[in-house]
Amino acid sequence: MKNYKIYIAPMSGITDYSYRQILKKFHPDLMYTEMVNSTLFTRENEKTLKTIMRMSKDENTGIQLFGSDMDELFSNFCKLHEMGYHDLLLNMGCPKPKILKNGSGAGLLDRIDDIDSLLTRLNREKIKVSLKIRLCDKIDEYFALAYKQEIPYLCVHARSLQEKFESDSHFEEIKRLSKLPRNFEFIANGGIYSLEDFKNIQDINIDGIMLARGIIGNPWLISEIQNGINYTPTLDEIKSTLIEHIQLIKEDKGEKKAVIEINKFLEHYFKNFNINYTDIMLEMDYAKKIEYIKRAI
Repeated sequence: MKNYKIYIAPMSGITDYSYRQILKKFHPDLMYTEMVNSTLFTRENEKTLKTIMRMSKDENTGIQLFGSDMDELFSNFCKLHEMGYHDLLLNMGCPKPKILKNGSGAGLLDRIDDIDSLLTRLNREKIKVSLKIRLCDKIDEYFALAYKQEIPYLCVHARSLQEKFESDSHFEEIKRLSKLPRNFEFIANGGIYSLEDFKNIQDINIDGIMLARGIIGNPWLISEIQNGINYTPTLDEIKSTLIEHIQLIKEDKGEKKAVIEINKFLEHYFKNFNINYTDIMLEMDYAKKIEYIKRAI
């Protein structure tokens, strides 16, 4: 079976430093930090520089920018390259209203000429930036643009902006695109939550997949896809990973944030078990929260 690359999408509030330390044990080919706001990066915002962009030396992690000002994006990609970041990605797929209202994310899809000019300017500086987009009216033009600009990879989310995350993914369109000429990696994204989801697309001529919401509280999905074998972690494995996760958040951000931020993961970690995790979620004392997790049955 062909070896498909597995990338982990940048997700605000999810792919922070602590959770990437969990994910990296499963050896994805590439991970991303949380989405980086280009304007805040320009202002050298402390949270952006110290928290979102924090990395360990042994993790293979890139940076994705979102923004709408082409000059600002150009300047910031150059700055990131100078700082030693080489896996650079432009967000052109996020459908969230707070991103779209500034013309960022999927709001860039109609600006193909501006994107072409941005990539040309970056190429002159010998800086390569990949694109993460969605299905759209200009999808074939973007494929041609990626070919022309020789970008590292083009990641296509298999839903349109209007569909957001709600509909079934249109992998038949990914299959059609996969037959077009390319000199870049073609990465599929959207609606891959299980090994079975992946098996439905593994006959498509893609180079890899980008996992997103499917790995929230389920890093084992990476191994399932790598090995081609279904795997359900035991409750003890889940509790051990969950405790390690909250400890990593504590080390990175302190106890107060740890007891709050771990809550968004609880439903996902425990989804295969009939566990009432309300007490865990409501507990605001760090030590007691650990004990509740240990006793969960």
